Amino acid sequence: SHLCTWFITHLFAYPGYCPLSPNSQVKLPHFTAYALHCTKLHTSVTFTALVLLQQLKAHSPTGQ
Repeated sequence: SHLCTWFITHLFAYPGYCPLSPNSQVKLPHFTAYALHCTKLHTSVTFTALVLLQQLKAHSPTGQ
């Protein structure tokens, strides 16, 4: 989960907290670990999803 969190924060320049929800108690590393635990996806599926996110970001860097 730490590697996934690092990848997401660096790919999207995420500040580590939700700027739209200052009262949020859940930080990205905890959310990532919880989501990975609940979905019980194979590791290859998780990393494939990260690769696809990276390709999407390269194709549409502004998010449009």
